[in-house]
Amino acid sequence: MSRDEYVRCPVCGGDSWQTVINGSGFRIDECVRGCIGRTVPPPDRPVGLPAGVRVEDLAGLDVRKSGHFRIAGEILDLVGRFQPKGRLLDIGCGFGHLLKLAVLRDYAAVGIDACPAAAEFVRAACGIEPVIGQFPGYAFEDCSFDVLAMNHVLEHVPEPAMALSESARILKPGGVLAVCAPNFDSLMRRIRGSGWEGLKPSQHVWQFSVRSLLGLVLAAGLTPVTARCGSLDYPRGPRRLPKWLALRLALTTARLLRMGDNAIVLARRRS
Repeated sequence: MSRDEYVRCPVCGGDSWQTVINGSGFRIDECVRGCIGRTVPPPDRPVGLPAGVRVEDLAGLDVRKSGHFRIAGEILDLVGRFQPKGRLLDIGCGFGHLLKLAVLRDYAAVGIDACPAAAEFVRAACGIEPVIGQFPGYAFEDCSFDVLAMNHVLEHVPEPAMALSESARILKPGGVLAVCAPNFDSLMRRIRGSGWEGLKPSQHVWQFSVRSLLGLVLAAGLTPVTARCGSLDYPRGPRRLPKWLALRLALTTARLLRMGDNAIVLARRRS
């Protein structure tokens, strides 16, 4: 067990951690209260795409074939139950998976991303002019959005509590925030350990669970309205049939146990 006064749990504020995963060149420490996990050492470049990425490098990319496109659809399906229209901000919009779907569903969609190449790709592929900048950091107006989406973004942010507080500020009363992140409490993480695809220690500062996401949105003054666990993207690739069938069985079992490895939490700003 380690105690580090300079690293406090963003959920409970505690500073006691225990190592739960030892990987190759990294470890995952978890708050002793089970709130959240953190990557040690933290990634050098947690936010955005690798440095030097150009829009030419993205030629031929079809966002509809990405697992993130499916996940974006699941997020918007949930959001639509509570906020079926209005002005939507996709925080960390990346290649525009969620933005593209949001436009098709008649949201007035806006995106922000720190990577100029990603923003240029979204401009060409979706016809949307994203803001190039960091979040939090960019000065959006108070109460300016009906929907905020953070699709696999918060785990990259060094100060997630600050990001959610800023989200609450720019969300309209009654508006909805959707946060999606890999679920550290999932069955797949328990089975695959340090090899679990959701860890990504070179990119993810934090390892979230539904519990930690709920704690953070509550601390930001938002009211949770629903939470669910789905699945990350597992393309078959070169897997042989027995391994592929074993993987599908594990994913099905996780779904039945409600221990999927992709957590989605929706919260509302109080009217």
